[in-house]
Amino acid sequence: MDDRTTRDLLTDLQSLKRDSVRLRKGVVTDTDPLAVALGGSDVSYVGVAAIDGLALVTGDVVSVLARGNDLLVVGRTGPGILRGTIAADGSITAGAGFSVNKPSTGNYDVTFDVEYPTIPVIVAAPGSTDNFGTRLSTVSPPSTTGFRVIGVNPFAASDAAGIKDGVIQFFAMPA
Repeated sequence: MDDRTTRDLLTDLQSLKRDSVRLRKGVVTDTDPLAVALGGSDVSYVGVAAIDGLALVTGDVVSVLARGNDLLVVGRTGPGILRGTIAADGSITAGAGFSVNKPSTGNYDVTFDVEYPTIPVIVAAPGSTDNFGTRLSTVSPPSTTGFRVIGVNPFAASDAAGIKDGVIQFFAMPA
């Protein structure tokens, strides 16, 4: 797509008389430059325009106005696949589209920036082999807005002794 501004593209779309403009669903495949794949295709349109103010991340499901090879992202319809790495202190070391709160030792509350329409599939695991050792990461309770990850050691003498801080990696995707 050329370097037209969003306003110019919207003006062109409004002035169309016989051309076909369709509202399509797509997935953001890259953000620099913005690229979108439409309708489950493996082919991405690169250099796509977006309405100002949309903070898009790779994997977002978006609504797109399409005319030929010109596309305009007009909104996010929900997150796609979110991936992230959470440090032992609760900071985000990789990923986007979520925030983390660490209320206590070994507990990490992950909140999605955009709510999923249904409870997503969530997988979480220790982020390195030396971080939990034999410990596992559990996900409890998932919702459309987030989940809690708990670092645990199933071999600890007590439940309290088994909860540990550590690096956690996760992904969430639409069910």
